[in-house]
Amino acid sequence: MPDDKTARARAMLTAHGFDPDRPRNSRGRGLQKWTPMAFSCTKGWLEACEYLHAHGAAVDVSTRDDYDTTPMMSACAFGHLHVAKWLYKHGMCD
Repeated sequence: MPDDKTARARAMLTAHGFDPDRPRNSRGRGLQKWTPMAFSCTKGWLEACEYLHAHGAAVDVSTRDDYDTTPMMSACAFGHLHVAKWLYKHGMCD
């Protein structure tokens, strides 16, 4: 049985159309082609970032979304310092 933190992370991802069991997949093409990690960084969902990273997701710093931004850039732009610090600590910055 997953702990509360894992359950919350999975629920956040599922509610926005991501499959938490496939952490490397993008949501698809459209206005925003985001991986679950990039979307979580944009939303400031540290729990989801930690969950995804623990289950094999990586942040490729060269991968940019349709707005030409990386997950680190998005975390900073939306004021999610806690996520930006986590990305930096884990070597996932550009």
